[in-house]
Amino acid sequence: MRAEKTGGRKKMQMTIRTLFAMVLLLSMSSVIFAEEFCAETFTVTQGVQIQGRICSAPNKMRIENQGNVIIARMDLGKAWILLPDERMYVEQPLDLSRIMGMQQKYPGEVSRTFEGKDEVDGKSAEKYRITYESAGKQYVMLVWFVPGIGMPVKTVAEDASWSTEYRNITTEKQPESLFEIPPEYKELKMPSMSGMVQRQ
Repeated sequence: MRAEKTGGRKKMQMTIRTLFAMVLLLSMSSVIFAEEFCAETFTVTQGVQIQGRICSAPNKMRIENQGNVIIARMDLGKAWILLPDERMYVEQPLDLSRIMGMQQKYPGEVSRTFEGKDEVDGKSAEKYRITYESAGKQYVMLVWFVPGIGMPVKTVAEDASWSTEYRNITTEKQPESLFEIPPEYKELKMPSMSGMVQRQ
């Protein structure tokens, strides 16, 4: 029984680490949205594709995948990872410096080149090539922005190590309850994982 409990906790910790890694990854391709919308998300990292859903309001974001939920509150500088099966949540700090706007520079950005007009998911988009520096190395990513919405509908690392794409985007007002912790959830205390994720 004790071994099963320990194994279950390790599995939960792995799930939380995976979800928190998604928070960091999505923040790399996200903006502080002015438009309220929902969309399907397709994220690929380390060869694994994760399909989910994202809903957003100004300074707030909700990401759903594989039965789990992440609520990112840029206005509070924190993210909540909800575990519906356990009715629990984990709170983690959110690195606001990694969230960019359409005209803002990406952290460590070295250059940005307009690559021309393109179409993504039936929407007219502007494609940019962004070179940025991290930990003393330079990386390149391609970003597709939709004017008017002010959001990147697609972000791809040039080396194809990760990508994020939004599809079936609908713009409409979102309920405030989407971005709050359900009242019956209890907090699961865990150490901050930002350092652990960055070292991997």
